[in-house]
Amino acid sequence: MAPFTPLSSFNIPVAASLPQWSACPTMDLLALPAAEGAKVALWRIAGTKVWEAEVEAAGEAGVAAGAWRADGNLLALSPASSRLIHLVSVHSGQTVQSLHLPEGQHALRLAWAEADGEEVGGVDSSAQVLGMLPLLPPYKDQSTSTSLFTSALPAAVAPRARSPHPSMSGFPRIPLAPTSATISSSTTFPLSASGQAVLLALTPTHLHIYLHGTLLLSSIPLPSLSPSPPVISASSDLKSVSTLSHNVHLDIPPSLSKFARNASRLASVLEYALEGVRRMEDAWTGDAGARRESDSWLDKMREEERMATDPTPPDLELTRLLLTGRASDTLTEFVSSKLTERALSKWTSTVCSALRLIRTTTLSSVFPAIERVMVLIDELRAFAETPIHFDAFALQPSELASLASLAARAARRAWDLGRAARVETERFGEFGKWLKFEIDRIASLETPPDERERLKATHDVLSCATYLETGLVNSPLDAYLLPPPSPRPLPPYTPPTAQSLDETLARTLSVLRGTAPPEDLPLPNRRVSGTGRVSTGPTVPRRSLREGGRPSLGGAGAGPKARDGLESGMEKATLQELVAELARSAREVVKRAVERAGARVQVRDRETLWSEVGVVRERTVVQGETAWQYLAYTSSAPQDDSQLRLHLTRSALPSAPSSPRTTLTFHVDPSYTLLDHDFFDDSTLVLLLRSSSDPPAHILAVVPYSPETLEWSFSEEMPLPVEKQRELTGEPVALALNGRKGRRIAAVLGGAGKAVEVWDLDEDEDEEEDEEEEGEGEGEGGEGDEEMNE
Repeated sequence: MAPFTPLSSFNIPVAASLPQWSACPTMDLLALPAAEGAKVALWRIAGTKVWEAEVEAAGEAGVAAGAWRADGNLLALSPASSRLIHLVSVHSGQTVQSLHLPEGQHALRLAWAEADGEEVGGVDSSAQVLGMLPLLPPYKDQSTSTSLFTSALPAAVAPRARSPHPSMSGFPRIPLAPTSATISSSTTFPLSASGQAVLLALTPTHLHIYLHGTLLLSSIPLPSLSPSPPVISASSDLKSVSTLSHNVHLDIPPSLSKFARNASRLASVLEYALEGVRRMEDAWTGDAGARRESDSWLDKMREEERMATDPTPPDLELTRLLLTGRASDTLTEFVSSKLTERALSKWTSTVCSALRLIRTTTLSSVFPAIERVMVLIDELRAFAETPIHFDAFALQPSELASLASLAARAARRAWDLGRAARVETERFGEFGKWLKFEIDRIASLETPPDERERLKATHDVLSCATYLETGLVNSPLDAYLLPPPSPRPLPPYTPPTAQSLDETLARTLSVLRGTAPPEDLPLPNRRVSGTGRVSTGPTVPRRSLREGGRPSLGGAGAGPKARDGLESGMEKATLQELVAELARSAREVVKRAVERAGARVQVRDRETLWSEVGVVRERTVVQGETAWQYLAYTSSAPQDDSQLRLHLTRSALPSAPSSPRTTLTFHVDPSYTLLDHDFFDDSTLVLLLRSSSDPPAHILAVVPYSPETLEWSFSEEMPLPVEKQRELTGEPVALALNGRKGRRIAAVLGGAGKAVEVWDLDEDEDEEEDEEEEGEGEGEGGEGDEEMNE
């Protein structure tokens, strides 16, 4: 009977390493860092590659540390000589989030720890309210334009990577699926682990603790850590975290996870709103935006007018043509030669596409997102009124009230933008119809009068005139979307005077009956066209894109300033400024609350190991109500450097400085070299040995270590109590174990880093063959091996 069962062996194209953390704890997967460069490839144990991720661009030092979360959905990776920690999704290989260690720090060891327990803090009411709302639509990388002419083609927008908005930098949050914030997503997201999970990052001088891997709870200085090997272990209740030289007592507020989830939803919807505003700004003022397209045509008209004896601004020339039907020779020549039907089609396609995107994004994405922000702020206000659970956060009601007022202000601005985009679309549509009519009319002048077709005008003259006055040179949308020439503080805002319901109803009835003038209604320039349409256009001077943000002079837009009729007239900020200020304010409120309620720590020194130790492996085993830390490390005997010892130590967590470790020492046969070792489970240690014979033999061996199988009171050295062993065919040099229940494997790496062998340590090879023979003829339906096909 041969111990263990071979599962697979395969070769990889690029040399890799096999660190201790390579094996996924829940799936048959191996994460193999490249021997050179900061790349990691995920392989199935059957020998197929799932993905390859570059942890750091142009990285040459490799990956220094890694750790799988207990559910196997997230892999934390840290490049050598870098202060970054990347959280990588097992499904896609994409970085979910990157953490920045303090300047000059780099991770020596990463570890995940979890504590299951009942969460406090009451019902998660924001999750219940958001759960009743429809999902916000995902943003698309391509948009189809709407044109007045069927010959127009849709304008494709090339997808491009988006960097996080500066207002969101440093926002405390934990990984949550977008759907938890009612944001639709078609991608699989590595959900947060159940209970309370933390990521531990050990650097040469500090221990950093992150709630759910992203929210920094504490950075603990450990000044005497450097001489010790990088080892971290945590108790099952997360009350104690231990290195080889220190024991850290943690006190994490039980309600912190609930607060962090609410803050993360808030961050997600703010990011969503900011992305929507950025897309609208790109569509309106970007290099290929609607304003750029209109400005380019105005520039061409100005160039033509400069050659005339009496140059006239283009908007005034177009207005004269609209109202009188007569145009200067310069404008006639321009329309007939340059403003062709094809060119007009491109112009209208670009502007219509931008206006439709702005209206749809505002009313379907940005405004509903800000509504969700208001729901989440209300949840924070409820936290402030619940001191029994959230007193440690010290949330200030006045700050939250200001935050809610700012959110309402942004929501009003977004709603006004959507209405302004609708009005602008109608006016530009009429303007486009008129230009098409003029192109056809001027073209018909070249044909004999008796052969001309009678052209029928379908445009609304008043809408065209209003667009020429308030939309061509100066657009009402500029006040919402045109970025200021330089950063500025948020302009002051005077909210409308509050009225009682009785006053509001009385005022409305007076206006409807005609007994009171409607001067406070949002329709300042009340001009009615022959079609009965009401013009609501503003005459607000625009910061010209060509003039670096200075107000345009001359033209129809230089008239008296007026309200646009869709807002109170007291708001001066752009939508970008409002939402960005909302994000910054929310970030600061959450950061201060987390800092106040962060983990409280107490650090104590521990008994140190020998000064000269080799590779140290660690495992925490919970027995009853006590968590025990087991360490396995190698050293040479002081009296004989050629004699290699394997030491096993056992200590309770948390441990006081006076409580010594219990140590067992095994001497390794001098004819063997211990290449690697690690804990397999709560009772077994696995060794990878190489003999000194020629050719050398490579042995995979199992050694028990639990108190049930080993007498820990024995103080003398003893030979290795090998329980099982098997000689391997290759020449492996590294070992990785997964400890997965029901599918516990050992992977070994050899062949200059290109040959991988995988073994099932639970089943012996002959036993498996006997089971297969007994099962022949009984048909299928048994429980087979579970391969990862995700």
